[in-house]
Amino acid sequence: MSALVDEPSVALSEEQLFGQPLPYGNGRSCATCHVPEDSFTLTPDHVTRLLEHGLDR
Repeated sequence: MSALVDEPSVALSEEQLFGQPLPYGNGRSCATCHVPEDSFTLTPDHVTRLLEHGLDR
């Protein structure tokens, strides 16, 4: 008998991982800041909009 517990692995797609909140974080995911409208780059304008809407935590 193995000392490790066999648990089914759950494979997530890249898109799912991109949108999933980061562990031990503030509830945001990569997708919070890296949006398609900005070609997935982090722009100063988008950061300003996030701050204006209280998403700086």
